[in-house]
Amino acid sequence: MKKTLITFFALLPVVAFSQPAIQKSIALSSSFDAGHVLMPTSSGGYAIFGRQTPAPGAMTDVFYLQVDAQGNQVAYKKYGDGNASETFGKGVAALQNGWLLVGSKTVIGSTGWLLRINAAGDMLWSKTVASTNRINQVVPLPDGRLLATGQSNTGRMFLMELTEDGTIVWQQNYTSGEGRDLYVTMGGNACVVLGGTQIWKIHLSSRQLQWEQPVVPPPFGPTNRTEFFVLNGIVQVEKGQFAIIGSAYTDLITELHSGHFAAVWSESGTPLWQKFLHETTNSSYDQNEGFSIFALPNTKTILFAGSDDGKIAVTRTDLKGKIVEDTEITAPGAILGLSLIKNAGFYAMTGAVLTGSVNTYFYRSGSNDLAKSTAPQNMSEQGNRAENFRVMHQPDAARLTVETSATVEREGVFQLLDVSGRLVWEKKVRLATGDNRIELETGKLSPGLYWLRDLRGDTPARAFVQP
Repeated sequence: MKKTLITFFALLPVVAFSQPAIQKSIALSSSFDAGHVLMPTSSGGYAIFGRQTPAPGAMTDVFYLQVDAQGNQVAYKKYGDGNASETFGKGVAALQNGWLLVGSKTVIGSTGWLLRINAAGDMLWSKTVASTNRINQVVPLPDGRLLATGQSNTGRMFLMELTEDGTIVWQQNYTSGEGRDLYVTMGGNACVVLGGTQIWKIHLSSRQLQWEQPVVPPPFGPTNRTEFFVLNGIVQVEKGQFAIIGSAYTDLITELHSGHFAAVWSESGTPLWQKFLHETTNSSYDQNEGFSIFALPNTKTILFAGSDDGKIAVTRTDLKGKIVEDTEITAPGAILGLSLIKNAGFYAMTGAVLTGSVNTYFYRSGSNDLAKSTAPQNMSEQGNRAENFRVMHQPDAARLTVETSATVEREGVFQLLDVSGRLVWEKKVRLATGDNRIELETGKLSPGLYWLRDLRGDTPARAFVQP
């Protein structure tokens, strides 16, 4: 049976020789760093954009990392004020001589943030955008301007048209929610915006809402219900149709079931098909999440990338949902997020990988055929785990019970990470040789998915849902 977890890809010349696939964990910080967006560069390498935290509880900064085709670091810069936290989701637009990044800046409250850097990574300017909490995505318009979405300071999804110098042309709020991703339809007269659990279509000339629809996943898991559901990406697959990807979770105290959700909709607001990829009925711990989506128009297929029991899982389907190819890639650790592209004949990914700490992940395939790429290089060995680590979540009692074994008496370092891989807290406990039972409070956690791990143990991280 298959299971899954958290991933991104790129076309080759006609003649291609199979090479070893490359994957690396790139540590930019001793505490936390994660790649969010990957873009090809003219030199044949990649620009990776992400965020990092130097220490637990410290302010978050945004970074730009340039690597060559082998994943070797060429340039690296970070951006942020010492008294604020800056972050972004997937909002990067390639411009002439550089990029525009969108995100948020937090001092006391959160405000939408724009950052312009040149091709060398030098900051040209940055500014905040009034009446916004976050800006999550930005895409080019046919006239050369840009279109962005996010959440307003009144909790509504907004659209914003702007120029390359950051001038706001217009900004309009719509219904309750948060724009997480979007694309502009063929012809440029409308856009489709993806929220956490809903979709909007907006006519751009009139700025009028054409329709809004919730996304309701099919029955899921052993109880046929979804406790937590989130959409992560959208892409147009052909005229009048788009694909979406996300994850569903059901937490049964001693069991966590997660599902890699995939669907294709028409631009009239009707789902054409939807399903969960991979198995979702493991009796103990089923990790299976969907993170990134990429369309291949020439073959009329779609790549759905996520994680499956700690491995990267990439499923290729046709436009009707038939699975054409299923590929798994063993990563150096648990994948906590992923972004996939395909460019110049190679698939490439960035994200976050959980090893000794959470660090930036890089992958490039060895050929134009992802399934036939040879074994990745620079992998750490997982080995046979001799210790056990079990998490039982009881939200009604605001408590998390950890049952773990230790081969010798030692100190355990429990770290709680949110769904993006950010460290929420760290606690040190003394573990005796043999079985141990530890109680942890969860009442103050915000709703969402969390990961708990023992930094010094030889066990995988475990996830649970806080309702």
